[in-house]
Amino acid sequence: MCERQEYQLLIDDNLNGQKLEFGKFPELDITYIKNENNLCPSYYSKANCIQNGNLSITLKINDHIITLKSDMKNDMIIDNYKFRGLKALVKNKSKKETYIVFSIEKCENKNVYNLYQPFILEFHDNPSTGYSWKLELPEGIKMIKESHSNRCQEGITGCGGMRTFVLEGIKKGEQKIIAINGRPWDPSTNTKYEYLYQIV
Repeated sequence: MCERQEYQLLIDDNLNGQKLEFGKFPELDITYIKNENNLCPSYYSKANCIQNGNLSITLKINDHIITLKSDMKNDMIIDNYKFRGLKALVKNKSKKETYIVFSIEKCENKNVYNLYQPFILEFHDNPSTGYSWKLELPEGIKMIKESHSNRCQEGITGCGGMRTFVLEGIKKGEQKIIAINGRPWDPSTNTKYEYLYQIV
């Protein structure tokens, strides 16, 4: 059973270091760390915010640091919670009214697996862009198989597909997997996603 809610979070340096509360998920310990905004110029510029671009916000959630972007295609998972940046929202073309819209989803026991029980971690993937996925696995997780499925219609190239990792837990306890998406030759393009699993 899953419960999902969308929220709007203001992009504002004055929130750095502040504790945040989200109504349906009062048990989450969330601190606003920092943000990046390439949609809008300075507060003091007469130029308006543009509608294309990206926002990102870094949060500390239950002692884990994650960064949400406004155009994410994949979830970030901490415990039984999924986080995803959905879009940017600019009201009145103002930097002072710029928000990131994101979702929180809680699924009871969704990331609990038995010892040696295979499970899947899957991502949108388009190798033609130069971006690729790699996993940093803890000693308690073993990779069984990695594959790419092309979702292009016949005669069409470059439309991407899915990258699938089949994994299994080989040690009981909480296990953290780091998934990295980026261009291997340019570390500045890397985005890290954190996934926590409980192996029982």
